[in-house]
Amino acid sequence: MPSFTLLNSKLSKSLLAKILLVSGLFTILIVLIQLYSDFQNEKHNLKMQLYFIEKIHGGSLALTLKDFNEPLINEQINAITAYDGVEFVEITKETGEIYRAGRIPQHFELSHNFPLISATSEEVNKKFGHLEILATTEAIKNKIKNKFFLILSAQAIKTFVVSIFILLFIHQLIVQHIIQIFSWLKSFRPEAAFKPIPYIPNKKPNNEIDELKLSISAMGKEAHELTTSLERLVEQRTAELNKRNLELETTQQELHKILWKKEKMLEGVSDSISDWLWELDQFGNLVMVSKEFSQVTGLNINKTNPQALIKALPFFSDETALKIKGIIKTAIDNKASIESVLCCLKSIEGEVVWLLLTANPYFAKTGGFLGYHGSAKDITQQKHLEKLAYIDGLTGIANRLSFFYKAEKEYHRSKRLSYDVGVMMLDLDHFKLVNDTYGHAAGDEVLQKISQVMAGCLRTEDSIGRIGGEEFSIVVPGADKLGLHHLASRLRDIVKSQEFSFLGKGKSITISMGYTMIKNNEGFKAALQRADEHLYKAKSNGRNCFVTEPEFVPNIAH
Repeated sequence: MPSFTLLNSKLSKSLLAKILLVSGLFTILIVLIQLYSDFQNEKHNLKMQLYFIEKIHGGSLALTLKDFNEPLINEQINAITAYDGVEFVEITKETGEIYRAGRIPQHFELSHNFPLISATSEEVNKKFGHLEILATTEAIKNKIKNKFFLILSAQAIKTFVVSIFILLFIHQLIVQHIIQIFSWLKSFRPEAAFKPIPYIPNKKPNNEIDELKLSISAMGKEAHELTTSLERLVEQRTAELNKRNLELETTQQELHKILWKKEKMLEGVSDSISDWLWELDQFGNLVMVSKEFSQVTGLNINKTNPQALIKALPFFSDETALKIKGIIKTAIDNKASIESVLCCLKSIEGEVVWLLLTANPYFAKTGGFLGYHGSAKDITQQKHLEKLAYIDGLTGIANRLSFFYKAEKEYHRSKRLSYDVGVMMLDLDHFKLVNDTYGHAAGDEVLQKISQVMAGCLRTEDSIGRIGGEEFSIVVPGADKLGLHHLASRLRDIVKSQEFSFLGKGKSITISMGYTMIKNNEGFKAALQRADEHLYKAKSNGRNCFVTEPEFVPNIAH
């Protein structure tokens, strides 16, 4: 007998439950079929009993009715109600009198009517009345119900005993082998001494279970041999790796000494030049930065845990960092030069620092790659000057010079790629009155806020610029007449909706506009002049409106 007892096995319990379930359902089905058959037989017998009553009591009841013996009539019909299943008996005489016995059931399954005819020689076939019998199957049902519980109990005991015997048979045939295989697999360790699944040697497999045992044992033996060989190989490789690590540590110590000497030399060199110096090793890790570079950006060398350059640089934003990191990584992966890569970094104080990074790879005499010598040029001041040259200091949008540069560039691009360009001129209404009434600070606030909300209405490819005091211009690439009309409407509405604390209730800033599209064989300035003429017409028309060519209007209305 296996170490697992019959019901200690989860599989045996599951099998027993399923056998009991199937056997129980089958037993219940058989019992129900048997009881149904018994019910139909009993019902048939009840029906036959009614005919038997007619045969036994019909003649005597006719004679009793003939003699008008009422006590005997009642005695006889009461005797009929004593039969199993008979609930109600009624005799109706030909003269109309009625005799009843029993109770009329609410529901009855069987009824029997027959005439009461005399069988005497004097009055042959003379009818004295008729008899009606009502019968129910309640007694039969109760009998079947009692029988059901008795049979079911006996069948349940029989089913359970049979199920145990079936389970014992399956257990001996299959389950104990599965348990044996499971126990072996659970205790199997490839690294431990190999012990096959217990099996009679030199015995020919009788079935799939025996073949499964032999197959699993063979696989276990292969896994054991493979694990043993891998352990030996790991030990061998570990010894080789320890030897290489020792050699590498020695080499690194020598390299650190060389780098320390070079660092000292470079510190002296960096003091005499304006660019900041830095170096990478063959893995792209930062191994040296000049003092100025470190002081501004906070970069430090961690000799125990060196950092890659692209991870160490404190980029100002993730958007710019992703592209720059890609350029630097590609260059390092290909051992190529890093050519004047513009980086926007964050200083220790949290301010923007613009640097141009340049580096060249260097190699050993044997051709092995050793790393990079690099420099960083601080162009932050130059960037600030560029911003002052191209950005309007008050509103933050393009100034006149920058706007005309962008506009001419867009004009030439549209001619090359054959697409339309819209041009708009815009002017704040009564702006001088705002300055004179509320002061220049209020005027500056109006210019700043209106510039920003108008810029917010534009697409990325559109350009807006301040070209005069309260005068603005917009270039709209790929525009059509209807699109310019909708843009002008949005600009007019959003400007009017802005609120200013210094204005009285119900007062607002408005804007007048003129717009057109650049025609074929015409320059940008000619179109701008035409848009400016439309602007002055809008001023003449009462302000807070926009004007364009007359031929635009029917198309828009249509």
